[in-house]
Amino acid sequence: MKRGLIAVALTVALAIPLAAQAKGHRRGHSGRGEGRGIASLDLTPEQRERFKALRNELAERTAPVREQVQAKKAELQVLWSAEVPERNAILAKQEEIQRLRSELRVARVDHRLTALKMLTPEQRAELNKRMADRPKHQRHGKHGRGFGPGDGSGECRMGQ
Repeated sequence: MKRGLIAVALTVALAIPLAAQAKGHRRGHSGRGEGRGIASLDLTPEQRERFKALRNELAERTAPVREQVQAKKAELQVLWSAEVPERNAILAKQEEIQRLRSELRVARVDHRLTALKMLTPEQRAELNKRMADRPKHQRHGKHGRGFGPGDGSGECRMGQ
């Protein structure tokens, strides 16, 4: 038991600096923002500044929650790597992660609604057209594999 707590503490202590180092780098985003979404519209300099401030505000406001998600994911990994993984502990940790991710989703919805209010009717029409025209594989979706048992195929192959 004591070893498990030490392992969790060590993993969390290592995960937080890594999460802070990765701040600003999100999966599937190059950081440029050109060619897609609002950044690709013909914006006025004032709009660009307002959007930049809005993005920075979102990043600052959600940074602690994103760091908590990373720490909880590290804790979950430790739970999965136990000699005998405890189902209830794993499910409880996953619920904690989902609650935090839900907070992030709400913040992103609020952010997007605020951003849309900054656009002119013409810009909104152009954005809607671009979003409707993009291929389905480029729309929001989950990419890559998760962690834990399994190879990403949907089947758990532990012990094989």
